[in-house]
Amino acid sequence: MAEIDLEALAARVERLEGPCRETDRAIMEALALKPDYAADWGPRDNCRPAPFAYTGSLDAAVALLPGGAMRRSGDSAVGLMGTFFCDIVRPDGCDFHSLANNEPCAIVSAALRARLMEGEGEK
Repeated sequence: MAEIDLEALAARVERLEGPCRETDRAIMEALALKPDYAADWGPRDNCRPAPFAYTGSLDAAVALLPGGAMRRSGDSAVGLMGTFFCDIVRPDGCDFHSLANNEPCAIVSAALRARLMEGEGEK
């Protein structure tokens, strides 16, 4: 598999207007994550199991946090209607920030940046 630029993927997630299954698949492949076999109902997508809904589910988004990281996220207080923020602080003190159109996307984007800086997800 070709090397995937996690920073470019994080920026792509920040620009989303809402959940995106194609981006969820790109996240799954970039981080070599297992698919969501339980969500694989009905006809298969060319026999490819479905990714978790990282860009649409708080639970799935939080699962991407690096081990031991702390997260603070929610509706942005900077007056940008419909904008959500996420701050992630790793145990080593490095922090990562993101703004996006929904809370899961903000969490995913910051988590991808935190993983990139840790070296996780690099091929």
